[in-house]
Amino acid sequence: MRLGSGFKMRMSILNPATTEQMEYILFSFFVYTKSTKSTKSTVHKSA
Repeated sequence: MRLGSGFKMRMSILNPATTEQMEYILFSFFVYTKSTKSTKSTVHKSA
């Protein structure tokens, strides 16, 4: 319980930064998956 409460406290302190980081990570991940999908499809077409 103590560890959980401490973690929650930390999260509340880092909340603004973590939300921005998560948005950036999700965005970059989305772009990455999109690019890999497009490259895979083009390779498949040429092959």
